[in-house]
Amino acid sequence: MRLMKAIDFAGGVLSIEHRKLYDEYVNVDILDKDPENGTKYKTDVYSDLNFLKKLPYPDKYFDVVRAEMILEHLTNIYPLIGEMNRLAKSTIKIAVPNALAYDNRISVLFGVNRCYPNPFKDILSHHMYFDYNAAMSFCEHFFPEFKVRNISYKCYGRFGSIFKHFIKIRPTLFATEIHLELERIGKM
Repeated sequence: MRLMKAIDFAGGVLSIEHRKLYDEYVNVDILDKDPENGTKYKTDVYSDLNFLKKLPYPDKYFDVVRAEMILEHLTNIYPLIGEMNRLAKSTIKIAVPNALAYDNRISVLFGVNRCYPNPFKDILSHHMYFDYNAAMSFCEHFFPEFKVRNISYKCYGRFGSIFKHFIKIRPTLFATEIHLELERIGKM
């Protein structure tokens, strides 16, 4: 059995489940509890990812590097992208919000632009949104040594249980998240 090592950037509450999947697991986060519901989780390295410094791990140390639903919150993605490229041995997993999701489209119809909220009012607001093409271009540009192996979509929110059945028909319309799994090209 192969030992798997993973690092999760801002794993949040998901880090509780992710920790069970790997033999060695590191969660890098600025918090240790969910700000919305107070659920506590273990943070191994405390860091503001906007100002992430080089972590004390050798190059290509982790089999899996995860950054799910965090990139859109950062005002400076370059330190995180650099560490993800450096630390990933074989796999990078990214999840980003879908700008074209039904709930974003509906909110715009009613005069609420959820895609570009006021960052001065909400420090946790989204600074970036993606659609399928933007997510693919993002990966090609920032992860040139990797190729997209798998794309999947998830649906959350008030109507998530209803619309998740429609994702197979029109993923870019009904999915609230785009999940990408990248694999390193060539030798490791």
